[in-house]
Amino acid sequence: MNKQIKVRRVIRETPDAITVVLEPDPWIDRYKPGQFINVSAQVLGEVISRSYSFSSTPGVDDFPAITIKRVANGRLSTQLVENLKPEMLLETSQPMGRFALKEDEEYSGSLLFIAGGSGITPHFSMIKSVLKTKPEKSIKLIYANKNEQSIIFLDQLQWLAKVSSGQFEVIRLLETLASENLLGAKKGRVNAEGLVEALGDVPSFSAVYLCGPQGMMESACLSLNDLGVDSSRIYQESFSAFNTTTASINEGVARVTIIKENGSEQITIPKNQLVLNAILNAGIELPYSCKEAMCGTCRVKLVSGKLVMNENYALTDEMLNSGFVLTCSGLAVTDELTISYL
Repeated sequence: MNKQIKVRRVIRETPDAITVVLEPDPWIDRYKPGQFINVSAQVLGEVISRSYSFSSTPGVDDFPAITIKRVANGRLSTQLVENLKPEMLLETSQPMGRFALKEDEEYSGSLLFIAGGSGITPHFSMIKSVLKTKPEKSIKLIYANKNEQSIIFLDQLQWLAKVSSGQFEVIRLLETLASENLLGAKKGRVNAEGLVEALGDVPSFSAVYLCGPQGMMESACLSLNDLGVDSSRIYQESFSAFNTTTASINEGVARVTIIKENGSEQITIPKNQLVLNAILNAGIELPYSCKEAMCGTCRVKLVSGKLVMNENYALTDEMLNSGFVLTCSGLAVTDELTISYL
């Protein structure tokens, strides 16, 4: 279920990125720093949905805002970045996502944020929240980009670091340095050598938050582990599609009962196919949108049987504990499966 929200303002961040300031609305107002909304729009007659993180922060910014970067061959992102104007309507989901500051975290150590490209967006929201609510908390941000022109929130990050009285430090890594390098950026990428050079005692951080290209995050995780950072202290956000070709080696079939408002249906599906795809291929219509475990549109209640999800960026711990699963990333493990849309 989506709702149309009016655009209040469009801010050009870089040649390829904009921040979209939205009008306040109860539909989206109860977001948390680090969460995202799913945006849907028609592109050449096809409805496309993509997830965009909040760059605004509750209690800090007056209006909710998301930041969108045009990606290569990204039909929706290109349309939005090139054509979005104030007063237009955006069709959005409610806020979702589990990438958020850990409320139960022991605030005895400092926080490290590592971002690549538009991966700065959820970090920007989270960092502003920590600066407002935890003035005693030390924060470091490693922000990797191709060049100065691609840095999102350049001025805002400099200002936050300046007024934070040493609480917040930005370390910039660029693939190509400008001749003058007024930012004092370092040339390099996110790897073990770069982290040690930039940070020194890496394991002292109580939590590390990662967001960016999948390759960068994988490299960062491995490097952090090699440097002694336990995986339990590393939190990631990813908007990359998961691999469906090697999702499972399960063999055999499963009998699936689908409970809907107008009754129930039964179907036999291969266990090595994602549940949503297998049911859609059989000609049964089910609600879905992104098919990348991000928007939550395909969420169902698992009544009986066992289903294992390859990825989950949409369901909260509370939803998981209540028995909800995503059919777009789920594989049947048991021979019998019952799912409910009620």
